Amino acid sequence: MNGVYFRNVYLKTLHDQRKLTFWIGIGLIAAALYTTLLFPTIRDISGFEDFIEELPEFILSLIGGALQFTTPEGYLNTQPFSVLAPLLMLSYAVVRGSGLIAGEEEAHTMDQLLANPISRVSLIAQKSLGMLTVLATLLWASILVGTLIAGFLVDLWKLAQIVFSLFLLGAAAGLLSAGIGAATGRRGNAAGLTTGVLVAGWLFNAIQQLAAVLEWTRFISLFWYYNGNNILLNGIVGWQALALAGVGAVSIAVGAYVFQQRDLR
Repeated sequence: MNGVYFRNVYLKTLHDQRKLTFWIGIGLIAAALYTTLLFPTIRDISGFEDFIEELPEFILSLIGGALQFTTPEGYLNTQPFSVLAPLLMLSYAVVRGSGLIAGEEEAHTMDQLLANPISRVSLIAQKSLGMLTVLATLLWASILVGTLIAGFLVDLWKLAQIVFSLFLLGAAAGLLSAGIGAATGRRGNAAGLTTGVLVAGWLFNAIQQLAAVLEWTRFISLFWYYNGNNILLNGIVGWQALALAGVGAVSIAVGAYVFQQRDLR
């Protein structure tokens, strides 16, 4: 079995991720079940929506805006799609992305992979595809199963759209991390720089809702492209989804180019 994984980088990537994937999967499933099963309680609390509307604007901007918490769409937009699900998915994506190439170099196993009849471009493509496959599987399994168990009456098509958009957000972050790791050969650089970009983007997405003069900052935030249109209520915007896909594609393309040019340690 080890020989098969070693000859096929895609399968080897899936095999190498099995432990982290398992624990992140448990976290996602637990989070989905917790948040969805809590909805009936939130819905039945008298005056809860009035309390939310009285919160400071900055707090509301951090949790996704003043949406209707007592409707399935409004509740799901905030719990879990505004904070919890992106946090778990991005944590997974950044950690796995930073180690796709840089991790192999730091572990001194890159020469074993490249000793096989495989180009560097094919190597990075297969390892990235392995990461995205696991990411998509975790996302659909945890969020969709959780909402179905809770018995939500929600638009399944729009639910699929926001899950897909969250997948694109995770893919963009993971491929950015993988691209930086491939270009620098340093796992710490990849994880640190990507985390910095994400934190800055999250803050930009929050402050742009506070004043019209700051609205331009939304265009430099991955989070705005992810759910700036409140997908569960209004549907996905095609060009925003393409923008997220483009960030990932450009990041991994640049990383693969630099990876081809530099000397490996």
